[in-house]
Amino acid sequence: MLKKKAKKEAPADTEAEAEDAGDDAEADGGGEDAGAGAPPPKKGGLMKKLLMFGLPAVIVLLGGAGAAIMFLGGESETAAHGGEHVAEGGDGHQEMAEAEPFFFYEMPELLVNINGGNGKTSFLKLKLNIEVTEEELLPVLDESMPRVIDRYQGFLRELRPEDLSGSAGYYRLKLELLRRVNLAIAPAEAEAVNIDQMLIQ
Repeated sequence: MLKKKAKKEAPADTEAEAEDAGDDAEADGGGEDAGAGAPPPKKGGLMKKLLMFGLPAVIVLLGGAGAAIMFLGGESETAAHGGEHVAEGGDGHQEMAEAEPFFFYEMPELLVNINGGNGKTSFLKLKLNIEVTEEELLPVLDESMPRVIDRYQGFLRELRPEDLSGSAGYYRLKLELLRRVNLAIAPAEAEAVNIDQMLIQ
């Protein structure tokens, strides 16, 4: 009786083992099928990283490029307007130069003796030109030159070498020469007296 029972139970055990093996095989097969049929891993992580780091960099670059374009465009526009203003200013100066041209009357060379101090006599040599804004004044200066030279001679003979030293003495001399030429040619008027050469011996 025991042997028969054992024989009968053996198939049950075998069936159970077969079922277990089949379950294991199905589990293994299912794993393989699942691995084969599963979709590829998503690339969402890479895209998120690109968006997180790449997008701000692109925005910064675009913003910088836009600012540079605006800056350069405004600068060029300002430069263009500035160029127009400069051109207008240059035209204005040209018009002024055309409206007030300068003419020069060269005086004959002056040589006068001045008081050198301690009873010594020094000589002052001057080469001058008179500046006027009207060409019509040149004949007036030519006609009045004897009077101008006379006024200059009387003034220059009273000078001493120290009166002519330094830039202050040079400036005062020019002012006095201009004042005297204007007195000589009044009502005409000269603009300046330029000293081409001054020598004290």
